[in-house]
Amino acid sequence: MFSYVCTACGKKTPADTLAPVCGCGGLFELDFKSPKWDDAKIDQKCWSIFRYRDFMAVDGDAWQSVSLGEGMTPLVELEPGLYVKVDYTMPTLSFKDRGAATLVAHMKAIGGEVLCARLERQCRQRRSSLLRQSRHSVRNLCSGRNEPQEDHHD
Repeated sequence: MFSYVCTACGKKTPADTLAPVCGCGGLFELDFKSPKWDDAKIDQKCWSIFRYRDFMAVDGDAWQSVSLGEGMTPLVELEPGLYVKVDYTMPTLSFKDRGAATLVAHMKAIGGEVLCARLERQCRQRRSSLLRQSRHSVRNLCSGRNEPQEDHHD
């Protein structure tokens, strides 16, 4: 299990806390040091960001029920030696999918089942809706409103 360290008073708090801040009011910082990179630690059978879970602060197996395949965005060579990630190929067409999947996995691992079940259901419903829409009218998952997206493709 990982822990948080308060940035104000230095107190350690278990990462399964539901408190948003330390008792003193200070913000939490995750006390986690990723292991040295080793290609052998990448789970080649896992088709999501969690293939790197040995390098992430992820506890347990809760991630298995929340992943929609985040993190498998391709790298495209824009010009010789310059590669870019194509994040609009994420499950909900957003770079935020990686963080959301990791957050929901953590919440499930520490017992936030009701919230996570609701978020998962909404995500599946919205994902289905997104797949039916064109890329130029993407549902804004934060506000819940349909907002036209600017076309950045020339």
